[in-house]
Amino acid sequence: MENNTRCVLLFARTPRQEALAKGLGRAGVLFEFARRRVAAAAASLDGVDLFVPRQRGRSFGERLTHAFEEARALGYRQIVAVPTDAPALGAGALADAFEA
Repeated sequence: MENNTRCVLLFARTPRQEALAKGLGRAGVLFEFARRRVAAAAASLDGVDLFVPRQRGRSFGERLTHAFEEARALGYRQIVAVPTDAPALGAGALADAFEA
């Protein structure tokens, strides 16, 4: 982190795990594409880091809560959480989310 206080929190399993969890065993390449697209969109915004937390917890809610707590502990104050199953998500949508 470069003292930025905004981050895009990429909340996702690895591309392979994501594909298997969704019953799309061979679609890991699609989730990798989406992950790279989110990373590029975040990188194109000034003062925004990409943060990919290690998921901890049993339920979705626990994992998401831990991810936000970890981001806050690193100093992030504006956090936009996104999944990797939204390949059309671009910099404009992320900028709008920070604006909101």
